[in-house]
Amino acid sequence: MLQDRLKLCQLILYICDLCLVAASWLLAYFLRFHIFSVHNAIPPFNVYLYLSGIHLAVFMFLLSVCDLYKRPWSQRANNNWKLIKVCSFGVLVGVGITWFLRPYDFSRSVFITYFCLLSAGMILYRPLFFRMWSILASSPAGENTLIVGASPMLPKLCEYISAHPELGIKTIGFLSPDSVQNINGLPNLGAYGQLPACLHKYKIATVIIVLPISEYQDILKIVASIEQELVNIKILPDFTELSHLRWQMEQLDGISLLNLRGNSLQGWPRVTKRLLDIILSSLGLIILAIPMLVIALLIKIISPGAIIYRQSRMGLDGRIFPMLKFRTMYENAEAKTGPVWAEANDPRCTPIGNWMRNHNVDELPQLWNVLKGEMSLVGPRPERPELISIFKKNIPGYMLRHKVKAGVSGWAQVNGWRGPTSLHKRIEYDLYYIENWSLALDFQIILKTIWLTIRPKRVSGKK
Repeated sequence: MLQDRLKLCQLILYICDLCLVAASWLLAYFLRFHIFSVHNAIPPFNVYLYLSGIHLAVFMFLLSVCDLYKRPWSQRANNNWKLIKVCSFGVLVGVGITWFLRPYDFSRSVFITYFCLLSAGMILYRPLFFRMWSILASSPAGENTLIVGASPMLPKLCEYISAHPELGIKTIGFLSPDSVQNINGLPNLGAYGQLPACLHKYKIATVIIVLPISEYQDILKIVASIEQELVNIKILPDFTELSHLRWQMEQLDGISLLNLRGNSLQGWPRVTKRLLDIILSSLGLIILAIPMLVIALLIKIISPGAIIYRQSRMGLDGRIFPMLKFRTMYENAEAKTGPVWAEANDPRCTPIGNWMRNHNVDELPQLWNVLKGEMSLVGPRPERPELISIFKKNIPGYMLRHKVKAGVSGWAQVNGWRGPTSLHKRIEYDLYYIENWSLALDFQIILKTIWLTIRPKRVSGKK
């Protein structure tokens, strides 16, 4: 019954993909010649309709040989890359076929629009399809799965599977030497020795091994007990005791490495974030040029000394750089106190210094740090090396915040953790940002920063 439902899911998904191919091609024709104005006569629809049949034939073959339907609800990120490659190759084949249909010229903009519509459609509709399938089906459209282990990650895994029925995982239960009876409604089916019997009794197709690092020696015994069984074996590494950040698998000339200090800001995300920094910091410097000039004149008039204050801070990978700020304190204000955080209404500040600090105006010169690449618009706030030498000894994971560029504003700051507040909470928020980075989160922090600049809620000092 389960295999029949799996085949039905695969068939429906395959048909939907082919329908999307035809719909994308025809929609591209409609957008090009009926939505966007054209100066020439509109080409006959039947010619493009004829070519849609050729595209269907091409994709009927390509989709069937690209291993997209074996377990369609798993490895979605990898499948997305396969989909883009299939769409690219299919469109190129379509362009090549039109060469044989000359002298008729097909619109290049139709092919470009067709590729964009098809790629976006393939990626966006599949999660919705799996969600609908899991709701309409009487049971999860997946394989019977058994979890083996007694890791602290076990409840989290069970909760995640339960919260995402679109994954199509049908979890039968778990095996654990502990006496706990159930986790999230899943029954404890016995100790590890019951694994071979459970495979046959419950017709298990996939085994997920979840063990803490201290019990990894048991993996070989567990795998050896079922090495003759035709089941898929997956291992969920549990390195929660070693790192607060997401781990990543890396390949070194065919050798697999587990990076315990990976983060989401690698590859294209890092390039995208840098492009965003360049564009927004450039715009900021242009738009704010006159207000910054006025502030500079006020600083010079009110108190003698430099307009820009350069302070050594630690950034990406522990590199020291001069962070720029408008001077808010009198000259040599730290001569007696040394490097300490400022307090609310700090007496060391000039008449407009506290106002600038309350409204974050003193941070504006850091747009130049961002443009130079020393900082980012969003990231953990950089700290002085003198204070870091103290913090890293007392706060676990403190140095992990230097795995990304320091920011003009950060997740901790917009949530109120700034100045002389809890360092532990600040690190918690900084690491959350690093682990869960996205462009949407960056824009959220930028908008919150602008709002707090306009309507500041200050209850403490600022560094």
